Amino acid sequence: MYGFGGIPKGEQSVNHCFNVNGEMGSSSVERVEGVLNAYRHSLGFVNLSGPTHLQPIMHATLEKIKSMNDQKNLNYYVLLVITDGQTDDMDETTKAIIEASKYPISIIIIGVGDGDFRGMEKLDEGAIPNTKRNISQFVTSKQFNGDNEKLTQCVLSGIPLQIQEYYKGLGILPGTSTKSDL
Repeated sequence: MYGFGGIPKGEQSVNHCFNVNGEMGSSSVERVEGVLNAYRHSLGFVNLSGPTHLQPIMHATLEKIKSMNDQKNLNYYVLLVITDGQTDDMDETTKAIIEASKYPISIIIIGVGDGDFRGMEKLDEGAIPNTKRNISQFVTSKQFNGDNEKLTQCVLSGIPLQIQEYYKGLGILPGTSTKSDL
């Protein structure tokens, strides 16, 4: 779990990719409870700050996926980004999504609060040209009027097809771990 747009204790400038759990070298948390606990804990050692840069988080996630992914490890990953405003590195973020579209990942970006989200629609599914496949989705929580069930259904609805498209591109059929004769 990474944080962005904050100044962790002991640092002098805004960090766009830091471990939210506060441990050096480890960004791992387990389960939703781990995510919530790490976030609460981080509020004690991170001063929130702008600007918002999403590319460093995407790059770190992609590097981790590249290092773990091989023919024996057929995991698929979902990067969930929660932001209170638009990204200030749109070109770099778009390039990162294009690069990520080659790997087993889906990217969900949820805008929360009353921040400025103009332009974030460019990161929504199908809006980025030159991707190998559509992997990103942007929504604002506001459009669901506090209905977390509908928000969850919306952001998760495209993932099964994205997973299918990725593995079909490798020639791997659902329910198998080997390539088929497609």
